[in-house]
Amino acid sequence: MCETVVYILGLYHCFGELSIYGVYTDRKKLYEKYQMLLREDDICLDYEYPGKPEKPHIYQLPLNTFIGEKMDWGDDTIWYLDTLDEREIAIEDLIGREL
Repeated sequence: MCETVVYILGLYHCFGELSIYGVYTDRKKLYEKYQMLLREDDICLDYEYPGKPEKPHIYQLPLNTFIGEKMDWGDDTIWYLDTLDEREIAIEDLIGREL
C-alpha cells in the first residue's frame, strides 16, 4: 500500500511566524504556487524587507501524521509544533522528480 504524502507551502515573515499558503498532494500544483509566490510576493521580491529576500518553504509529511511534541513546562504540559523544520524539502528535490 502506497502512503499518501502531503506538502505544506509556507513563508516566514519578519517576526518568524510561518504563514501557510496551502496543503497539496499534487506536486505540479504545489510547484505552480511556489513559483507564483516567488514572482508576486513582496517578501520574496526583496521589497518588504530589503536585503532579506525569503523563499517559500515546502514541508513533506505523510497524510494523517501528528507532528506536535509534548513538553512539560513546570506544572503544565503543552503541545507545540517543533518538528516541522525536520520535514522541509528543497524545491530542487521536488522538481528533480517527475511532476
